[in-house]
Amino acid sequence: MKYYLTEVDKINSSIYCHHDRMGEAFIETHSHKKAQFIYTEGGIVYIKTKTKTHYLPAWHYMWIPPEVEHTIYPSTPAVVMRNLYFPVEKTDAPFY
Repeated sequence: MKYYLTEVDKINSSIYCHHDRMGEAFIETHSHKKAQFIYTEGGIVYIKTKTKTHYLPAWHYMWIPPEVEHTIYPSTPAVVMRNLYFPVEKTDAPFY
């Protein structure tokens, strides 16, 4: 698993930012305590959950709620992903 996935939840109250070229065929199944706002450039990203596979074309974004197991498959290792991970409180209104 990529190193940054272990960093996402280290500080519960922080917003974590990760921006990088994918450089790999997929990111294995994982989840985090924080919600993920994912934006992609340079290709297509497929985000697979237990029940669905989502298609995320370049220049689009997606909100992944906290604790949702997902796998990320880019169309090419050259895809650039921009990720923001937000702490979400149980009392917060849902945002999808």
